[in-house]
Amino acid sequence: MVLPVLVAVALGLAWVLALAATQVRVVDAAREVARAAARDESRSTALALGRRVAPHGSSIDLRVHDLRHTYASLARRAGADLRLLQKTMGHASITVTAHIYADLYDDELDDVAWALDALDDRNVDQS
Repeated sequence: MVLPVLVAVALGLAWVLALAATQVRVVDAAREVARAAARDESRSTALALGRRVAPHGSSIDLRVHDLRHTYASLARRAGADLRLLQKTMGHASITVTAHIYADLYDDELDDVAWALDALDDRNVDQS
């Protein structure tokens, strides 16, 4: 009874590890394409570099929209204000901008939480 469960768990774990390795390779491929595009290499060269790293059978393509999103993501990471991004991206509403790039705020939320914890610790120490 225990052996089939262990086999099922082992197969599930192997599947999860294989899936994670594939995801890492897809991200690496996208990074190679973006780096090549940033170096002003031709589209075909950028795609060839991405395909070299990508998992077998995956589709690698480069669209202008991808570069636009990369610009906004990098600008936000570098500290660009949401209003600036809204204007440069041409979004009608700041809500649209915030919704699209909301995932970039996770680190900032962690930083705020740590800062608030530190303030609380200082208040306890002073009491």
